[in-house]
Amino acid sequence: MTAHSSARRFMSVLVATAAMCGVAACSGGAAPETADVAWTEPGWMAEKRQSEEVYAEAMSSCLKDAGWDVEASADGTYRFDDQSEAAARAFSEVMTACGDKHGERGIPSREDAVVWYSHALDTAACLEDAGYEVTDPPSEETYVEDVLERSPDTWVPFQDVIDSADFANDAEYQALYARCTQDGPSAALSF
Repeated sequence: MTAHSSARRFMSVLVATAAMCGVAACSGGAAPETADVAWTEPGWMAEKRQSEEVYAEAMSSCLKDAGWDVEASADGTYRFDDQSEAAARAFSEVMTACGDKHGERGIPSREDAVVWYSHALDTAACLEDAGYEVTDPPSEETYVEDVLERSPDTWVPFQDVIDSADFANDAEYQALYARCTQDGPSAALSF
């Protein structure tokens, strides 16, 4: 989201709020009670899921061509049977080569980090709508600086969920990730 679209969204909210206040003032009575507004998925989440699927298919194909029988998960991780240290090193090398071939995500720009902040706020809202608690976000500037410095303290709403939720199994986590996709820095799986 650009600064221009943020300002435009702020002005839209301001105008809508002013209009609602004006209607309430002219009605002569108490303002009507309104039901909580349900969370609505922003368009970028569907676009992100689609681009992640295309990327996962390309990476899975590359990994299979290199001899790895893998399964891609919704969160961008890959599963394979051999869990030995040697296999992990070999897999990492092939992942790097496939990432180079298929456009591994590079170092983000300041503009990327600003967009990711907006997306992290959306992801947090989705997680809260699903019934999970998420810590309060930092300021946009703090978030952007953390991303650019690759700080381990970068706010990642999904990390709050992983740290506090007791998922029954990986499928439960994958379903939540598929619903509330994230963009930018990812949570570290620790369950």
